[in-house]
Amino acid sequence: MPKYTNQDEVIAVLNALNGYEGYVQFSNRQIEDKDVFRDGSIHIVPPEENALLYEAHFFSPTTTTTTENSITVRYINGSWYLDETSTAEATGEDIQSYQSHYGVVNMAQIWEAVEDEDNHDFKALKLSKVVFAGFDQGGDS
Repeated sequence: MPKYTNQDEVIAVLNALNGYEGYVQFSNRQIEDKDVFRDGSIHIVPPEENALLYEAHFFSPTTTTTTENSITVRYINGSWYLDETSTAEATGEDIQSYQSHYGVVNMAQIWEAVEDEDNHDFKALKLSKVVFAGFDQGGDS
């Protein structure tokens, strides 16, 4: 998982994404229209002084890129961590939808098979993480 210590670097990485939709959250305000990106092009404006990029969530559907990926950025203890996750195997009940101020947001549950000692060391699916999986089309509310 890449780690960044410079906010401008993180914003440059996110602005270079093509075909992604998503949103950013800054530490000094609620999410505003200018923080939500639906058209596949991203232009994050650096925040005011003393404001931090707190978190960001972006998704590339297969209609705009070759694979479905979710990118999450989180600010933790003075650094930004960028986590990229494939959502290609998340289908049906793995995708949950939630109403937000900016339309319907999809979240994908990512499961991984792990040996389970309670299950006689047979592999069992365990929830690994939940990631942003895009907006429902026409989801402006």
